[in-house]
Amino acid sequence: MARDQLLERGDGALARLAVAEQAAVIVACGDADGWRKDLDLMLEQGRKGGMPESYAAQAQTSVPNYLSSFNTAQMQGWLNKMVMLAFTHMMLMAEVMGYDTAPMEGFEQDKVHEVLRLPLSYWVVALLAVGHAKGPDKFYGGRFDMGHTVFGEEFGKALK
Repeated sequence: MARDQLLERGDGALARLAVAEQAAVIVACGDADGWRKDLDLMLEQGRKGGMPESYAAQAQTSVPNYLSSFNTAQMQGWLNKMVMLAFTHMMLMAEVMGYDTAPMEGFEQDKVHEVLRLPLSYWVVALLAVGHAKGPDKFYGGRFDMGHTVFGEEFGKALK
């Protein structure tokens, strides 16, 4: 695949450079129809892992009832959450293994679909360039103190 075809909006020149120079670019997608296609397989795997039959039977009904009620925007939001859980772990593991990562979310959905020939039901959530950085890291932009964003018991109450 031509990595340089996975273009970002905005900071496009840097994004193209980052994608073109990396050893790998992971395209993290969610399939809006995956639950329809894979529910039986997922439940079968769950049963092998000790899932009680009563739980599997409940999921057989509750999963379709829940997910089929989503409109497009709700499904894309749900897919973003689910995919980003895995994406974050991939990013952290790559760093642990000594690689540098560059997450990208400003890409053009239709271009990624076109380049990879993805099914229409796939929603591209993010791209993750993985490789070794050339040159120094960018400047440290700083972080809020934990007390600014993390609370205990209720909003605004300091975490003890």
